[in-house]
Amino acid sequence: MSKSDEVGIWLPVYIGEMLAMTTRFNTEQVGAFYLLMMDYWKNGAIPHDYKIIAAITGLSHAKSKTFITLLLSTQVFESDSTVLSSHYLNDKKETATKNRKIKSERGKKAAEARWGEEGNNSKAESDTSNNAS
Repeated sequence: MSKSDEVGIWLPVYIGEMLAMTTRFNTEQVGAFYLLMMDYWKNGAIPHDYKIIAAITGLSHAKSKTFITLLLSTQVFESDSTVLSSHYLNDKKETATKNRKIKSERGKKAAEARWGEEGNNSKAESDTSNNAS
């Protein structure tokens, strides 16, 4: 994911999906899962390196090995042995990017409709009042 895809500072979390995906995780692993998702959301693919994963998640090196095995079973992340990637998060980010663009375009059109006409009317009124002086 490139930085041009930025969808801001939020990550959509669907409670039902997350609970279903993490039912076999302990509390520490759920926290690590969210930290990994947030890192991926902001930075893209994560090197499949236990030291890096441990740094992101706050887990020990040994716990990160167990965690990655469990994590891959959720099918939120995939590994090609060099990086962890996520079709799930890529799809969410693509949807969020599209939604942001649509809302931005709607906002621009609404602003043009409101301020474009009003801006033209106030300019005409200003010109009329200047001529009357």
